[in-house]
Amino acid sequence: MLSKLQMRALETCCYIVGAGAFGVFIRWLQNVAGTNDDQLYNDSLWSFLVPLVIIIGALVFVGMVRKLGKDRLYVDEDVCEALKNSGRIYQAIRIAIGVIMAAGSALLIAQCELDNAANLLRILGILGFSTGVSFPIMMKWYNQTERRVSLMYIFAMLPVIMFCVWLIATYKQNDINGVVWQYGVEIVAVCAAICAFFRAAGFSFYSVKSPRILFSSFFGAFILIVTLADERYLGQQIMILGSVGMLLYYDWVLIVNMKQKEAPLSYQPRDGFEHLYN
Repeated sequence: MLSKLQMRALETCCYIVGAGAFGVFIRWLQNVAGTNDDQLYNDSLWSFLVPLVIIIGALVFVGMVRKLGKDRLYVDEDVCEALKNSGRIYQAIRIAIGVIMAAGSALLIAQCELDNAANLLRILGILGFSTGVSFPIMMKWYNQTERRVSLMYIFAMLPVIMFCVWLIATYKQNDINGVVWQYGVEIVAVCAAICAFFRAAGFSFYSVKSPRILFSSFFGAFILIVTLADERYLGQQIMILGSVGMLLYYDWVLIVNMKQKEAPLSYQPRDGFEHLYN
């Protein structure tokens, strides 16, 4: 039987994946039905629905974070309490996510030989491979009170640096592309991922902002799923799946380990001596 917090985490992750799947469908329809024979985007309903779905998704996640706050749930500032993920199941999942990220990165390096941004994509692949290797180690270290702090800083910042390089590579690949719709959603998604992993890195740097880390990880995973409808190297697609897995892993662990504040007193008994303090 799942506990209440586990059910809450499962519900949240299902909302994120479901919203992302719907966004993928709308984005795919835009790519198929909203373009002409020259692969140029028409001013159609889909050009309105795609940003609308993204905005609605962001508002839904804001509401989910506020709902957690109304239920007096918060992320503990103690890193070991907030990101406790011990056990064989957690170990298997984080290793699987790391393997997916590393495999996609290796495939990208093999595929990008003829790209005009090949050097940037190779750097991206190396950073992605390093992220895939370091993620299981970093999440394991969160279960320990003693860990290599300097390496934790590096491991936490690797996905941030990776997506920064991804952003530059996307600009480089589309520097003469006047069709903003072909890469605009990816730009937004990469920026959201940078923010999400930057907030997640706050745990390693002992700077925890509970509502911000929750929203950024919710929205980051959602919009990365949406971009799977776009055409890119298969290695990058697999890296996106790995990144989504990392953010969903954070979401699950954070919610399962949330603490609950005590309910405020709605009635305070009067003993007759309060007038002495007036």
